[in-house]
Amino acid sequence: MGGKQKQAQRVKNNARPSNSGRSAEFLGTASTIPPFSFSTMKEPGFTAASFSLTPIDDIDASVDSNFQLVLKKMNKKDATTKLKALQEFTELVKNTESEAVKAILPFWPRLYCALATDAEHRVREATHVAHNQVVLKAKRNLAPYLKQLAGPWFTSQYDTYAPASSAACRSFKDAFPINKLQEAIMFCQEEILHYIGDNLTVHTAQTLSNPKTTTADESKAKHERVLISSLQGYSLYFQQVSEAGIKKVEELHRKILSHNRFWKLARSDIPQIRASWFGVLSVICEKAGFLLVGEEANVVKAVFGVLDESDPAVQCNLWEAALLTTKTIENWWNFYNIEEKLLPKLWKVLREAGHGNATTIYPNLLPLISHLPSSLNYEEFLPKFFSNMKIGLSQNSARASQSESRAISIAFVECLQYTIMQNHENVTLCEHLIKEHLIPLIDTSLIDPRAAHKTLFNQVSSLVQYWHKNKDTEQPNYSKYLQQFWCELEKLFSIRITEYAAKETASVVSELAGRQIDLLVCLKHTVKPRAFKVQFTTEDDQQERKGSDRRNSKTHSNVDRSYLDALHRLVFDVCVFYIKIVDYDEAKKLPDMIEHVVSLAQEFESESFIEHLKAKFCPGEKCQLMVLFNLVFEWTKNPMLCRKSVVDLIFLLLKYSSSDETQSVLQKFIDIENDESLGWCISRALSYPHNSDKIVQTWLANEKIGEFLVKITTYEIADKSTPDLSLLLKQAFTETSGGELFITQSTIGKIIGLLSNCLLHSTDYTLTIDNCASLASYIASSVCSDHTTFNDELFLALFHLSCHMKGEEYEYLSKDTLWEVKTAWQDALVSLSANTDKGVLLALSEKCADILESTILGCDILTVDSEYSTEIITKYLLSVEKSKPLFVGEIFNSFFGRAFVSLWREQIYSLTKQVEYLKGNICFEHSTSFESSNIDPRSILKYFGWKLLMIKTLHTEINNEDDYFDDEEDEDEQKSCTNRILKLLDKFEDVLLDVLQDIVAFDNIIANYTHLKYYENLQDLHIIFTEKFNELFALEPAMRISFETSLKNKQGWSIPAYKYFVQMNNQRPRTIFAMLNNNTSGENKLHLIQTFSRRQEITFDDTIQRMTPIESVVRLRCLLHCEDIDVQIADVFGRIEKIKFFVGFDNWEELQLVIEISRLCTEMLRCNKTDNLTRRHWDFIVVSLGTWSAKLLEAKDMFTNPQVSAFITAISNLYIAIHNHIELLRQATPVSNYVDEWENVFVKSITSDLVRTWLYLSEKFVTMKTIPTAVQPFLQEFGKVIGYLRPRYVFDSRIDGMPKWSKLLKQCCGLLTCPEHALQLWGYHMLKVLSFGLVQVDAIAVDTNTPHEKGLIIEQFKDPLVETHNIVSTMLLDFRLGEDSCRVEPFTDSYTYTFAYLLLWDILLYLCEKSSTELRFQYADWLRKEDLLNSLLSSIFKLMPLGVFQSESAKLGSWFVEKTTLSLEEPITSEKIERLNCSVYASTLAQLPATVRQWWSSAEARTSQIVERVTATYISPLLCNQELVDVSKHENKFKNMIVSFISFNFYNLLHILFNVQIKVHPSVREVVAVYTVDEAQMELFIALPSNYPLGGPDVQLNRQIGGLPHKQWLMQLRMCLLHQNGRIWDALSMWNNNLDKKFDGVEECYICFAVLHPGTYQLPKLSCKTCRKKFHAACLYKWFSTSNKSTCPICRNLF
Repeated sequence: MGGKQKQAQRVKNNARPSNSGRSAEFLGTASTIPPFSFSTMKEPGFTAASFSLTPIDDIDASVDSNFQLVLKKMNKKDATTKLKALQEFTELVKNTESEAVKAILPFWPRLYCALATDAEHRVREATHVAHNQVVLKAKRNLAPYLKQLAGPWFTSQYDTYAPASSAACRSFKDAFPINKLQEAIMFCQEEILHYIGDNLTVHTAQTLSNPKTTTADESKAKHERVLISSLQGYSLYFQQVSEAGIKKVEELHRKILSHNRFWKLARSDIPQIRASWFGVLSVICEKAGFLLVGEEANVVKAVFGVLDESDPAVQCNLWEAALLTTKTIENWWNFYNIEEKLLPKLWKVLREAGHGNATTIYPNLLPLISHLPSSLNYEEFLPKFFSNMKIGLSQNSARASQSESRAISIAFVECLQYTIMQNHENVTLCEHLIKEHLIPLIDTSLIDPRAAHKTLFNQVSSLVQYWHKNKDTEQPNYSKYLQQFWCELEKLFSIRITEYAAKETASVVSELAGRQIDLLVCLKHTVKPRAFKVQFTTEDDQQERKGSDRRNSKTHSNVDRSYLDALHRLVFDVCVFYIKIVDYDEAKKLPDMIEHVVSLAQEFESESFIEHLKAKFCPGEKCQLMVLFNLVFEWTKNPMLCRKSVVDLIFLLLKYSSSDETQSVLQKFIDIENDESLGWCISRALSYPHNSDKIVQTWLANEKIGEFLVKITTYEIADKSTPDLSLLLKQAFTETSGGELFITQSTIGKIIGLLSNCLLHSTDYTLTIDNCASLASYIASSVCSDHTTFNDELFLALFHLSCHMKGEEYEYLSKDTLWEVKTAWQDALVSLSANTDKGVLLALSEKCADILESTILGCDILTVDSEYSTEIITKYLLSVEKSKPLFVGEIFNSFFGRAFVSLWREQIYSLTKQVEYLKGNICFEHSTSFESSNIDPRSILKYFGWKLLMIKTLHTEINNEDDYFDDEEDEDEQKSCTNRILKLLDKFEDVLLDVLQDIVAFDNIIANYTHLKYYENLQDLHIIFTEKFNELFALEPAMRISFETSLKNKQGWSIPAYKYFVQMNNQRPRTIFAMLNNNTSGENKLHLIQTFSRRQEITFDDTIQRMTPIESVVRLRCLLHCEDIDVQIADVFGRIEKIKFFVGFDNWEELQLVIEISRLCTEMLRCNKTDNLTRRHWDFIVVSLGTWSAKLLEAKDMFTNPQVSAFITAISNLYIAIHNHIELLRQATPVSNYVDEWENVFVKSITSDLVRTWLYLSEKFVTMKTIPTAVQPFLQEFGKVIGYLRPRYVFDSRIDGMPKWSKLLKQCCGLLTCPEHALQLWGYHMLKVLSFGLVQVDAIAVDTNTPHEKGLIIEQFKDPLVETHNIVSTMLLDFRLGEDSCRVEPFTDSYTYTFAYLLLWDILLYLCEKSSTELRFQYADWLRKEDLLNSLLSSIFKLMPLGVFQSESAKLGSWFVEKTTLSLEEPITSEKIERLNCSVYASTLAQLPATVRQWWSSAEARTSQIVERVTATYISPLLCNQELVDVSKHENKFKNMIVSFISFNFYNLLHILFNVQIKVHPSVREVVAVYTVDEAQMELFIALPSNYPLGGPDVQLNRQIGGLPHKQWLMQLRMCLLHQNGRIWDALSMWNNNLDKKFDGVEECYICFAVLHPGTYQLPKLSCKTCRKKFHAACLYKWFSTSNKSTCPICRNLF
């Protein structure tokens, strides 16, 4: 649009844009370097700064090329280029030898001088950093160039950019040590002064910078920066150089100082320049005043002309220069008009309070006025001076700042003191100043709350005291001034307090009185004088200071007596006046004045003061102090005036009363019906020194005082007490000098009883428990030193509270109170232990143990803090050990040898004994009785929790009893310490043996009782228990030997011994076995063999040879791992074959022999020792099993008998072993006599016996209210046999005694909702066994069209399914899908019914999986009609863990992929439900995809998204792959079809199955089926979506055969896949069969136009009698029901 075209970037040779850095790099790397040099380097000395660097023309070739390149870059205009060049230069210098650096020194000063004042602050900083490296490298070689560098280097130390100035200072210090600094400056002073002088007097903003390359703002900023640094450098020069050195270059200085530009800088617009200039002037006045000769007028004018400067940055230097000017220049006032010019500026400064900088200005006022000329009219000057100061003090800036107000106040009094001292003969002037200026200032400080009154009062005190000291010596007029001061002050006090009492509120009056008292107190004390700039001293003061350098800041010992008398008179008058205005009038009371009366009385208390009061209030010769008491007691009767200070005043007066008067006064307090007054009185009586008075002590023992203290205790507990009364209770337990209490024993007992009750029922006193506990702790330290009833009561209450302090209900206790309680009972226990005998101490310990037991066992054991409980017990034991170390063992037994411990231990040991016997780990040859072991699982948890507490206590390490519980003790010292509580016990071996037995029992419980309630908690506890157990058994050598000796001598301790020696200490089992075998006899030897044979190191040679039959059987079973045992097997079988055994269940030995033989046979089959068995041995085994299984029915009533349970378990295990062996034989040898004999002769009857036993036991267990804990292992062991039952025999009604399958089905459904988890699994596993037969029953019914009388078998699950569904849906009602996850806690009704619900669905889906396509269609149709599946799917997603929805997890993914085993030995956990839930959902998608798809498509958008995400992430890959595998497996069923696959490679599936070509492609999921007839082909594509099966397969027909009804078949195929839960191979099979039948001539149905029905897969069989057309029965039924006609769809005739 006519605008100027944008110019292209400048390039060289049309190649690349110009770049100064690259060009410099090119120059540095070129083969020939163009000559360049510093043209001005020929002459030494400093050259003034110029606009820019001079171009380099020539350089020595010896300079390193890298330096040449960097130096070239420094000449560039661009700041970034220069900065990078300086950084490179710094690194080069740092990493280069000094010789190379020496070569560049001739070129460096010029660059440095230019770059040190560069406009860019980063360049300046980098320049000084680089220069510092040059200094460090060059060292002495820099000397020839020092003068060239000196000017910029010296002044750069004050660069306005702090990092740059710091770098310059650092380089300067590195170059010149402190002792050489002055010498270096003197050496270069001419260059420095030339540089500074040019900057101050010659250069301008234009001359310092190049106008072509810098802007006006940059030039101005650089000029200001150079001026500031030059001025400050000039100041530094004067500070460092001596006067003689300055005089050597005096001409240069005078050249600078005589220049007009120098003096103009005093009025610069830049505050920093002005401040720096006045700094220069100050140092010149101080160090080189001779330079100012001839410039006096300029100096005075420059300084005093701007005395009203308001900039804080300038004021400090300005006033310093002003004071030095008055000192340096004689008769300075001759050069400046003071009255016309100076004073107006001074008045302005004073009125404006120093422009907010009083702390800087006001300390200079006194020196200033001291140098004013004597010709000044002081009578006019001084009043104005002090008036303006008062005006300044009233400014907001001064009142808002304490420091500002303090500075003005100090300056005011100092100036006043100096003025009166100088004009003391002018009485009129001085009195005027006191009356019109000092007193009003004091008045202002009294009434202005923001005034710095304390500072002023201290200054006034010093002033008045100074006058008193010197009134009789040099200045006699001081007496007049003092008299005037005291009179004016008294008048001021009375006027103000009267005025305020009449007009203001009580608080305002009280504040005024408080400030008046502050003034009186300040007047009383001598304040240590501050180190002022100007001090007023006399010869006496100097002598006094020489004698004592330190003076007490709060004493009046050196104050003149007349001063104290005058002060006391004022105080007395003020006190009397305060007392009179307490009752100002009836309508207005001033109770706070009492506080001030007491304050005055306490501060100025003396006998003369009391006498004055008595004379004032009771005039007459016989003055009584009771008059004063009566006056004060009147105040106690007035609620408004009654307060603690009244009592303080009374007790102050009691110091000067007689005994009768004291008794009378104290009795009045008892008679007064005022609890507060009495409490204050008792508090004061208990305090020192009043409590040492015998009269007061007698009064404290009064019965009414005791009743009052008990009353206060009740108030404290009920939260009705005041803070003063609460403190009084602690004071009441103050001890006398003889260690006795002031209060009576009766009172002590009542108070302790009340407090103990509060501590024992602390939850009822949550508001006051903290105070009560603190009080009880305090009392315990006073009373619990010996054994008395109430002492023990308080001790037990504190111990009880300490044991409970970790609970949530004790959040009301503060940390300090917690510490007080814990230390109180420990200290009390130490005292009690030392002062009581053994019986009393043990009885007390038993009570403490009862408390601890109820604390731990009385609440949820999971919430108990074992560490804290351990700490409590340990502290108890250590407290006793301090005085009675021999009692520690018995007290330890008192705590841990409780009655419940032995009871629970026997029951738990019985549990472990039974399960070991049940599993065959131990054998009892003779009759053995088992203790009743119906122990509560919670008791098991509590028992091991208690034992863990004992182990932790035993293992507690101690160093020193005094600091053991110090929280800051060094951890390393604790670890290295071996002194433990265990060593304090006299019989530690017995304790360790019990612990060893406990860990063995605990291991057994964890391994075998997995269905216990709290099993997860037991697992967590077991981990900690094991860890602490191992730590405890890290014994010292002596203790280890003693313990092992005791263990070896124990009979029947084979398992604990194996645990300790083999598992813990890794000793050889064979060695330990031999050692223990010598000390073992009887049945214990057999147990020893069973235990130590686990490591398979024991041989037959290590065991005894002569054994009973049972012993020989057990020994053989334990030693089956040995080689070449044919002889032993033959011998044992030979012996047992000759025995006629098993007569009945009443003979222990015979039944035990059967059990052990059965276990031996089982173990031989498990260990694959069948090669050692002959045919005779095998026959013996199977015949015996058949015989023994028949005895199961006789034994079923005695299943609670441990031996009978072991027999049933042994028989079931033998059946499982034979079953597994037969299966191996079946696979290895298709034709086997062993297999045939087993199948035809034995298995049927044995199966019948086992099923009948299972049915009987399940019925019995269901009817039991609670199943004993000892029976749980039996349920698990016998339940294993269910999975090995053969379904065809279970459904064989021809077998004698076999229960009907319908009865079994009903029993299984009932077991699923049983509260016992093992019985639920019994029912589930039996249903799994029945499933094969149930499917067959339904299949036969469907094929023969003879349905069961109750319909399909699946319909019989409706009632339990609906029952459990209703409960589960109610439970999940408040949960929202995808947002909440219901985690079902085990051992609850919710868990039982949720688990049963999921088990039922797992069985139903298992039935669908095992059923045919036709039967699955009917199952799905029934589920759809009953609307059961939709409810399942909603519940499933509410039961899924939240992790499934949040992120993809491999662990959670396995829950969908892996089939849940539901083993009987798995613990009962919430995770078990979640795993089963995920597995059920995966099965539902696999078996009923169309039904799930319909539910998903009808769900709301949010729900469908969640379901799709979970399905696509975890399940779709598995199902897609499974579909492809299924097609490949069924490919051989397709007669004319070739199937190829293009699949996604989730499982690296790349096989060729059944001669079918499988093409694997990761990104496409398709099945391509080609049907071939002669030369015609039909091609079908089925594509699976990524969210299959939620997303339906895409079915397309690419190539067709003419003349066929492809559309109907394609619709039928889609119907099968999308709506009929058909798999891909089902759809392909139907499509293939349709085509086969079509080409075979089978006529299709004229309703659905398909040969095979899509649901029933039947051919059209029903034909019309008129038109002969054939129809499917299902299609025809639908036609009749929808059209409401019974005519043929084709010919319309009656069908």
